[in-house]
Amino acid sequence: MPQSTLLRDPAYLPYLPLIHLAWADGQLSPQELQAARALVSDQMAPGIDAMPVLSTWLNPEKPPSATQLVQLRARIRELAKDMPLAERRGLAQLGFALSQQAGQEPLPRVVEAVQELERALQLSGDEPTRALLGELGVGWVPADEVSPSSGLDSAAITAMLDADYPERRQRIRALLTEGALRHGDLEFSKDAYRAWILQQLGVLAEEGIGGLAYPGIVGENQDIGDFIACFEALADGDLSLLVKFGVQFGLFGGAIFFLGTERHHKLLPKVASLELPGCFAMTETGHGSNVRALGTTATFDAERDGFVIHTPDRASWKDYIGNAACHGQQAVVFARLILLGEDYGVHPLLVPIRSPKGEALATVHIQDNGPKLGLNGVDNGRIAFEQHFVPREALLDRYAQVDAQGNYSSPINSAGRRFFTMIGTLVGGRVSVGSAAVGASRSALAIAIRYADKRRQFGPADREETRLLDYHTHQRRLFVPLAEAYALSFANRDLIQRYVHKTEESVREVESLAAGLKALSTWHATATIQTCREACGGQGYLAENRFARLKADTEVFTTFEGDNTVLLQLVAKGVLTEYAGSVGDQRVFGVLRLVWDRARTELNALDPITPRLTSREALRDIDFQRSALSYRQDKLTWSLAGRLRRRVQGGMDSSQAANECADHMQALAIAASEQHVLMCFDAAVQKAEGEGVREALTILRDLYALTRVEKDQAWFLRHGVVEANKARAIRDEIHDLCLELRPMAVELVQGFGIPEVALGAPIALN
Repeated sequence: MPQSTLLRDPAYLPYLPLIHLAWADGQLSPQELQAARALVSDQMAPGIDAMPVLSTWLNPEKPPSATQLVQLRARIRELAKDMPLAERRGLAQLGFALSQQAGQEPLPRVVEAVQELERALQLSGDEPTRALLGELGVGWVPADEVSPSSGLDSAAITAMLDADYPERRQRIRALLTEGALRHGDLEFSKDAYRAWILQQLGVLAEEGIGGLAYPGIVGENQDIGDFIACFEALADGDLSLLVKFGVQFGLFGGAIFFLGTERHHKLLPKVASLELPGCFAMTETGHGSNVRALGTTATFDAERDGFVIHTPDRASWKDYIGNAACHGQQAVVFARLILLGEDYGVHPLLVPIRSPKGEALATVHIQDNGPKLGLNGVDNGRIAFEQHFVPREALLDRYAQVDAQGNYSSPINSAGRRFFTMIGTLVGGRVSVGSAAVGASRSALAIAIRYADKRRQFGPADREETRLLDYHTHQRRLFVPLAEAYALSFANRDLIQRYVHKTEESVREVESLAAGLKALSTWHATATIQTCREACGGQGYLAENRFARLKADTEVFTTFEGDNTVLLQLVAKGVLTEYAGSVGDQRVFGVLRLVWDRARTELNALDPITPRLTSREALRDIDFQRSALSYRQDKLTWSLAGRLRRRVQGGMDSSQAANECADHMQALAIAASEQHVLMCFDAAVQKAEGEGVREALTILRDLYALTRVEKDQAWFLRHGVVEANKARAIRDEIHDLCLELRPMAVELVQGFGIPEVALGAPIALN
């Protein structure tokens, strides 16, 4: 009989594990069984099935009896119990090993059919095999007992990540390792924590690191990249120190450096030495990211030859200003410049707010923001001005000057261009925040992965418990963000170089890239730290293991230096501008149509529904990955331009049209940013050197690219870039990439170069 033939004939042994789980796990519907039956009996008939045996065992109308299933289990157990441990991997592989154990090499056609059946039944990976062998009482072998040492040179990875400004990054790590910079005590009160962070900031000032923000004036460095590299490296330590460092030297001093002239630059040595602590007072309670609508005014007073700074209402208080509550003596205040009754828009002024003894000036009102969700070592406060007078020289006048008669002049005639030029000079803060956010996520990943490599849980009764990092679910939840952390690390380093070497022609592109990467990087940090906390269970909930502080301290990263959702609107507008200049120009749509057609032609060359595109080689082909992400960006660009055009031509105001298409704009911005990240990652892969480094980075790059497709799978399915069989193949390929990363996971997080003392968490230490 066909059913007994399956158990007697060695030719069918490769199918046994799959057939057992097809019935035993209760997960397959009759329709799925019929599809699998058709697959093995019609499409992939192995040439051994004349009776037919396989289709009989996969008939949902006549399932195998309980006795037959018991016999099937006994046959698998009989052969598997003496099988070498290393061969107990994956259901298809297990089936082939059963056949070999019985002395028969499986036919090539059978190998192909079994692998296809494994995919069709969605039973790929180690977990089904683990479940089957555990149920049969046959030992399971943890991955770390069969995987050879990766041989990955983690020092080479660190050197690659540190390729730009390595001495600066190493100096910060040395300060962390030596203990000159340390995490604040968990038991600190708010006041004690703030005092501690100020003391730590003094260490950086004494080291001359703050002065790196002002090349050519204070530091010996040639460009500001040294400063940004130090800022990112500080993310390995206490994040309150990181933010205090950024406020004092980056925002306050940076505004003086970029927006002031020689008379203001004379103050920078005092800023760098911390002799002059200060604030960056832009944000207001009622205006947030809408800087052009700020309410604070700076009205010219000709008699006193200066400006009167005034806060007209509660909504115009400067709010959430770092260094304001305790330590700041001066503030760069952004206010509406009023000259002879005319409003010239928002301009920066250098305004005293405290005496050298730390007392608030009589016409300045300061409130403490008080305890926050995180970053409580930073003294955030609110500032209001009551007819507060400053001399005319207080105006930071690189882009606008006012003479003694109140006459206004500027080298930039357009008010709009002048405003965006002033704001654009401060984009370095956005660049820095994105880099630091990824730095914080790298700490979380290092803690979680090192812990998971040691911690054991569950497993077969006859062996030691299984390491957490050998469970595929654990691999997937940690290795996907690990790949993203590497991708964003390389993209942010590329951005730093673009920012340092920007030209008048490239400045808008840099601003757009900075906005997109800041959004991706900070959202990545928020999600990754949460995932890592969960992956460490109760140990992750303990304050000593740092997740609580990492989580709390990085929450605000998604909203300071620009709310991410608002920033993505800027990115989308930049993409539209890059392609065609203006959505109101009829020529735009011809250009975009050509872009769409070109992208579609490129993808048609890699027809996504042909079987070859489900192969490993096709899915790991950078050309396919690049084409898929490029097509998504171009298609979204074309369709967004069309939606905007229809609304504007119908008489709708352009801002309302943009508001109605805001979700589309965000999707485009994310697509463009992810496409750029992939290109940066691939460029890094091509430069990789060292034992196993290129191979490891290639696996990470492929994992990043395929998870971008999987994450937006609905869009790719809807637009025909992938179909169901390819979507399943991508899922399986992600599984396999995670397996390949397992042996090198610890070396990959060691490659971040985080000092053990800075990592801090006891669960991560050897």
